[in-house]
Amino acid sequence: MEPMQEYSVEDLLEAVKAGRVDDMLAILDAGHVDVNAEGKIADDYGFEDSRTALAYACEIGRNDALAFLLSRDSIQVNGKCGNNGVSALMYASQKGHAEVVRMLLDHGGVDINVVGKYSGSRKRSVGVNFDRRNSCRNGESALMYASLKGHAVVVRMLLDHGVVDINVVDH
Repeated sequence: MEPMQEYSVEDLLEAVKAGRVDDMLAILDAGHVDVNAEGKIADDYGFEDSRTALAYACEIGRNDALAFLLSRDSIQVNGKCGNNGVSALMYASQKGHAEVVRMLLDHGGVDINVVGKYSGSRKRSVGVNFDRRNSCRNGESALMYASLKGHAVVVRMLLDHGVVDINVVDH
């Protein structure tokens, strides 16, 4: 019997990027990688930052990878990652991936009002105040990200889902 290969979180992220669900399963079943662990990967601008597999699938709009990850019992849907402390829902909202947002909301347990680490002054450009306790490092929530990027379909989905705290403040 051959010894099991040791995989890294970066291997999992590469499998997510390629939509190779069989590889994702093999990596996680090997037992060396936590599905919620962060690994380094380059963003759209070539800057390296850390992501969980779930956040990365949401950021790049990989519905196939997302469906697989959401099926894992130990998946943490509200985890924040990267230098900005962004959640999977925030990444999907910022990129306008409406189907990804729908999948997350349908999965349940997703906190629409979660926010990241920084604080800024973007509240004026949105025209709505948001609760700081649930913003990203920049102080934004998923609703703010979708609004700032003009993703009206995602904004409507978040508002229609209910329990959106429109009083979140970006300090």
